[in-house]
Amino acid sequence: MSKKKDDIADLICKSCKLYLSIAPIVISKSFNGPVCGRCKNKLNPEDYTVADFYEALVKTKSFPCRFQKSGCKVVTKWGYVSQHENSCRYTEISCPIWNCKWRNKSMSFNEHIKKDHDKLIQNPVKCKIDEGFSKVVAVSTVGQDFFIAYIIKKKGGKVIFTVTMNGSEIQSACYRYQVEIFDEKEENSIILRKNHCYTFKDSKTSVGIDITLNNIKNILNGSTNLVAKFGIVKKNDKEINKIMAKHQQPLEPKDIVIPKSTIKFDQDILSELECPICQEYMYSPIFICASGHSFCSGCIQKMSICPTCRCSLKNKTRNFSLEKIAAVTKVPCRNEPVGCSFYSSVEKILEHEDNCSFQVFTCFFNCNWKGDPENFMLHIRENHADKLFQMNTKYTLQDNETRIISMKNEVFIFTLIYSKNRNVPLEIKVEKLNDKSKQKYVFKFEFLHAFKRFVLADSVLPYSKNNKNIIISNDIVKKFDSGGNIFYNLVINKNDK
Repeated sequence: MSKKKDDIADLICKSCKLYLSIAPIVISKSFNGPVCGRCKNKLNPEDYTVADFYEALVKTKSFPCRFQKSGCKVVTKWGYVSQHENSCRYTEISCPIWNCKWRNKSMSFNEHIKKDHDKLIQNPVKCKIDEGFSKVVAVSTVGQDFFIAYIIKKKGGKVIFTVTMNGSEIQSACYRYQVEIFDEKEENSIILRKNHCYTFKDSKTSVGIDITLNNIKNILNGSTNLVAKFGIVKKNDKEINKIMAKHQQPLEPKDIVIPKSTIKFDQDILSELECPICQEYMYSPIFICASGHSFCSGCIQKMSICPTCRCSLKNKTRNFSLEKIAAVTKVPCRNEPVGCSFYSSVEKILEHEDNCSFQVFTCFFNCNWKGDPENFMLHIRENHADKLFQMNTKYTLQDNETRIISMKNEVFIFTLIYSKNRNVPLEIKVEKLNDKSKQKYVFKFEFLHAFKRFVLADSVLPYSKNNKNIIISNDIVKKFDSGGNIFYNLVINKNDK
């Protein structure tokens, strides 16, 4: 038996025979000893007294998960055990979808949905509500998480819209959802919002957004055949950190357990590996100024002097020592605070972060929206519809534009950098926002002119901050001037070669 097990071997609940790892700990007369917080509610108030001395003792201990025998290797400090066990991947859960008899480990739930309920998966969830409906259920995904969306009609005409997830109360609080209800022509709509989702346990109760069917119809001018569209978004880092602080709970890694000492070691050198200009992790080649300030290869190309000490960067020197450290150091994904457990080398972490399912995506258009890439189009249609780009349409070349293209459930970002009043080249870039499908695409950019032709064709790149623009010289651009205007169009097609 290990020293740690010896240390806690006697801290056992007399009722459930598990460790005394969950508060409050009480002394039970009927069990003749200590009982943990899991079992306390089963006791009569007259049967126990609070055991402050036990809690003072266990607060310094760490405990294995109650599902250790099933394979869970997580060891958790006192105070965080309940949060982990409520969302442990090894706990058994029942499928919350009506009439489904499935019961298995929590970690198997996603595969169960894909295998047995794949016809219910919709992204986004879109359901019809007519006079005869009583209840509707559908499944949606955000990153790696599956959500169950319900619409239930109760007595009296009240309709409840609920979104639940396989996780704890704290994890579900890290998401919000909205329901947009359209009239039958989808010309008018109302939007109802909830600042948090619910757990599977909540699906047994009538919780969620509630509104009467008559109120919906009155708002939508008496329309009887309605359509409800769900939008589910992960909250941004700042909001999630507030939730964690409020509950004094950390977000635990989903797939791996990292020893505390390893995390501390990485944190000690992360600041050394971070470029002070772009704040990205650096890897070979890394450059250093005469005073010892290091920069990534991308940023140093744009500078002539060190922004910290003002010394010249004319003669660039490699920082081979830091390059060696970067080559062997395992660093966490920047989305670790919101649940990502991926650790790897600096070079691989940058590749991972471009398509991390936990990434918090920031809107391009100077608004405060942050959320999951899969909900980006919902935000664009509601708030920046003027930024949507229609392919095979004649456009006038403007200064510095970013446009969004939606095609076949894919989202593309078209960036155009230009200045009519300056003798500078035109820069363009076409990127695919979420590269999960791995489908390759090509784009064709064309100037439109009655007598001349220019076509540029290239590959669409997965979205990344490190992608470079394609340059078209200003001499070429000016040849297509028609009375002070330059016209163009853009087409994107699949590349099946």
